[in-house]
Amino acid sequence: MNVISVGDSFGHAWSALWANFLPLLIIGMVALLLLAPGSIMGEIGSESEGFVAFYFGLSAFLCHVLLRGPIEYGVKYVYLRAARDQSVSVPDMLEGFRNFANVILANLLVALVVGVGLILFVVPGIVFACKLAFVPYLVVESRMNALDALQESWRMTTGCASQIFLVGVLAIPICIAGLLCLGFGIVISIMWIRMTFAAIYEAVDSFEQERDELALPG
Repeated sequence: MNVISVGDSFGHAWSALWANFLPLLIIGMVALLLLAPGSIMGEIGSESEGFVAFYFGLSAFLCHVLLRGPIEYGVKYVYLRAARDQSVSVPDMLEGFRNFANVILANLLVALVVGVGLILFVVPGIVFACKLAFVPYLVVESRMNALDALQESWRMTTGCASQIFLVGVLAIPICIAGLLCLGFGIVISIMWIRMTFAAIYEAVDSFEQERDELALPG
């Protein structure tokens, strides 16, 4: 199945980004503020010793596991709504907390699978990352449990994993170009890449829905 074009995905993402730029920028800033305490505690822990290092290190780890996952999944859901030309708002970024346990488990499982793959000569990790790229959207939007989301993402990316990989590769020069554009360009670059991944999922999901509707009798 090859239902997406990398060029079309970038093009649609660019249009959707500018149609929703201000709310997406605000949502990104709110996400950074919510995640800042965990980052600060991690920095304190890394520069401390003994009990203080243990306390702040553990606190940073818990923030990473219990807070970062749901927020990042929620932000990806926001970008998916924008890719579908739906309205977006700050409360939408909290959608990841509505399926909290499965978001946490899915995030850990994806990290584990990709991490093991990277250890196994790198290439398997890249393949696993591409095949599991749809997990956040499935867990948050469809409220799937973690294992079902991993299986469904693996199935849905059949035939389009190479396009997902290409977007990931192109993200590098896009981000470099963003850094060269007076610094703020990196923000736009990251937002554009996020939107492109959401656009790819939207294209595949829409194709499958249309195919299923055509397959219904009468």
